Amino acid sequence: MVTDLGADTVIDYKTQDVASCLKDMERFDIILDSLGGNFASYARPCLRRKGCAKYISIVPPLLENTDSLGLVPGLLKSAASLTKNIVLALQDGQQYRWAFFQSSTDCLQTVCHMVESGQIRPVIDQVFPMDQVPQAFSKVDDGHARGKTVIDIKKRTDNNS
Repeated sequence: MVTDLGADTVIDYKTQDVASCLKDMERFDIILDSLGGNFASYARPCLRRKGCAKYISIVPPLLENTDSLGLVPGLLKSAASLTKNIVLALQDGQQYRWAFFQSSTDCLQTVCHMVESGQIRPVIDQVFPMDQVPQAFSKVDDGHARGKTVIDIKKRTDNNS
């Protein structure tokens, strides 16, 4: 599936050790982390050194930390983590960033046009009707999806739209 989407190299996390596979590859200019967790610990060393290499996480621990620890302790833990990672990256001539996104009508329309024109091909694993939202969340929590989980807000299981 991922080669069809344009990937040059595929690492199967179920059968291969991701960290060792990444270490065996040529170093990267940019790593966009969509997993979070401990991914940075073994991905960041795979960046080029002494250049413009960037590690960007779109899953920073800020919300998880504030939810589990409370506002002030969560913010402090997040700030400490971010500071530590920035300093470690700077020592290697790299950049470490967290990305936060806010939806925008213009951006969503641009993405819609890109999908319609075939520039982006969304991969949908499963579509759930609105009355099966708990099952959809369970599927997402289980992980290992081969695409996005979608909730159809116009459809119900009993077909009473």
